[in-house]
Amino acid sequence: MICPVITRFIIFAVFILQAFTAKANPKSCHIVNINTASRSELMSLPSIGETKATAILTWREKHPFLKPQDLMAVKGIGEKTFNKMKPCIAITPLPQAPLSQTPHPQTQLSDNSPISSQVQSQENIINKSF
Repeated sequence: MICPVITRFIIFAVFILQAFTAKANPKSCHIVNINTASRSELMSLPSIGETKATAILTWREKHPFLKPQDLMAVKGIGEKTFNKMKPCIAITPLPQAPLSQTPHPQTQLSDNSPISSQVQSQENIINKSF
């Protein structure tokens, strides 16, 4: 017969192990990019039904999400709902405006600048040598 102290210790150890394992392995979920997700993809998030998914889509049309916490600005999504879905949320960076193809006016060389003259003379030397 096992000593009652050892039995209690084993039960306690199993309980502690289960508690740590549950925190280390949260319920898995499908990661959803809230800036690009469809209504059905949004509905796969915890606590999000058709009404909240529609509210997210409506909000997103005017206000793209910059960080996950921005989702709490949507009507019906508070801190508790947000915390349930937080591990399942991803946000892609917003596209950046393309850089201008024309150089900055201060970086353009005039034909009379000393650097421009040097470049032209080097091009002439190279062209003559071939």
